[in-house]
Amino acid sequence: VAIQHPIVSFDLNICELVQKHALTTLRVDGLRDMCIDLELDISDIPPQKRKKQYIARLTQLVQECSSSSK
Repeated sequence: VAIQHPIVSFDLNICELVQKHALTTLRVDGLRDMCIDLELDISDIPPQKRKKQYIARLTQLVQECSSSSK
């Protein structure tokens, strides 16, 4: 399945949140749920729930999105 712009999870525009550096305002459980919703592999993120690692996965997804080059 190809990534379509904008990337949306739980009615939040992930592309926009990454561009505005606003993912840090979200809670760890919300970031985890977004990663799961977008079917990102988070199996290697330790159970200590590191916000930075979830943000990195979402940011990487957006960078792969065709919209980031526009």
